[in-house]
Amino acid sequence: MSSELSTPSDTRSALLAAGRALLLEAEAFSMGAVARRAGVSRQAVYLHFEDRYGLLEAVVEDALADGTAQRVREAVEATVGADDALAAYVAATTMLAARHGALQQAVRRVLAADPTLSARWEARTGRRSVHRAVVARLEAAGRLRSDLTPAEAEAALWNLVSVELMLPLCASLGEERTAELLRRAIAAALLDAPYLPEPSRRC
Repeated sequence: MSSELSTPSDTRSALLAAGRALLLEAEAFSMGAVARRAGVSRQAVYLHFEDRYGLLEAVVEDALADGTAQRVREAVEATVGADDALAAYVAATTMLAARHGALQQAVRRVLAADPTLSARWEARTGRRSVHRAVVARLEAAGRLRSDLTPAEAEAALWNLVSVELMLPLCASLGEERTAELLRRAIAAALLDAPYLPEPSRRC
């Protein structure tokens, strides 16, 4: 076993690829396991990542380097009305689930088994901040159902766009049909009108 590959960049790339493979295969995700899969020493892993959390975060960021996650925020920010913001959010999160849902599920499995890691992960900003912003826009526009609090709306929306729900729907129905059905379901659950418009701008 070599302690590193030809360059530090090669080693880091090999570690990220190994980490992603272990996650997707539902294998143990540890510094040692990633080192073995990448064919390097544990010491080489620690030269690139401080701990397992740093490694997990880097694997996810590397996978999302295609800009898919960023499009969730951009899709919402590009809209004017609250309904359009919600529709854009649903379309963008459906796209994210279709492209990276398997990895999202794998990460959740790791987090569920490690409360300390999970607490650190939950403190990250990102999709939840966009999610909260969408609900805040709906509330400000008077679009939430009167019998729902913003906290209840956030909880409902978060679960309705969960990867556990969207991934099998995308696999069987396709991305566009899944987004359409989710828009209908969310409108029925959260809004004071029966249906959401199509996103005003494709993401």
